[in-house]
Amino acid sequence: MTFEEAVIALLNPIFPGRVWWDIAPDAFSAVRDRDGGMAGFFILLNADRLRRSAMVRDPVATAWMRDLREHPVPAGQTVLGLRRWLDVERGELPCALQAACWLDVKREYMALRPSLRRMYVVVRDVPTYWPVVEKLGFRPLPHEPVVLDGAEYTTVVLDFGPGSVDGWLSSLVAAELGLAGEERILDEESHELLVRGERIALTPLEFGVLRHLSAREGRTVARHELLRDVWGTDYTGGSNVVDAVIRTLRGKLGDGASSVQTVRGSGYRLKSDWQLA
Repeated sequence: MTFEEAVIALLNPIFPGRVWWDIAPDAFSAVRDRDGGMAGFFILLNADRLRRSAMVRDPVATAWMRDLREHPVPAGQTVLGLRRWLDVERGELPCALQAACWLDVKREYMALRPSLRRMYVVVRDVPTYWPVVEKLGFRPLPHEPVVLDGAEYTTVVLDFGPGSVDGWLSSLVAAELGLAGEERILDEESHELLVRGERIALTPLEFGVLRHLSAREGRTVARHELLRDVWGTDYTGGSNVVDAVIRTLRGKLGDGASSVQTVRGSGYRLKSDWQLA
């Protein structure tokens, strides 16, 4: 039996994998047993292929594309999606073949650094995987699981961060060794704040204020300077808009809120060690 015959035999009547084979056969990789027989396969799609999800009416990949639209990655960065990993006997339930598939996927994303930014993975049995993948930084998509062929599928996603795979691995090692590392990072491209690996969305004004203060960390910045350079206005009247943004920004800094110091009668100052607070 050829690879194509084996794939089609496994996919039928499972939808929409059969359609992915028709339009992207090179996205399929075989897993063979010790005798060279077909043990299973996986489908690894990049963002360009994911855009075809509407064409194949794939609800899982369509959910991935919706997440990408809601949380876009910077230009030039790569996105991968592990769409299916099928075992001849156990389908997509946890098994040794899935471990073999994941090893091959890891080789792929190591080869793609430093451009790889995000990885989507669809799983059948979330409770089995979750204790491990949560520690790696995966999060479930906030949408309802997809039901196909009577089975429920859930997507988990890993954003490697601006440091790609190397930065992600460094953060995992630091956490394992109990080292703080740079736990707060301002992502200039996505306008997000990374707090211990968690990505926190900032409003344009929150981002502008934090970037302005971080560029002058340790120095007092007057309110009128923030109004001029972040808000783009010379108005210096009784407006408390700066104070309001500082208040919400402190909330997003978590236990590092005290890093944004109020200098009475002058303005605000960001402590020089705010990333390690």
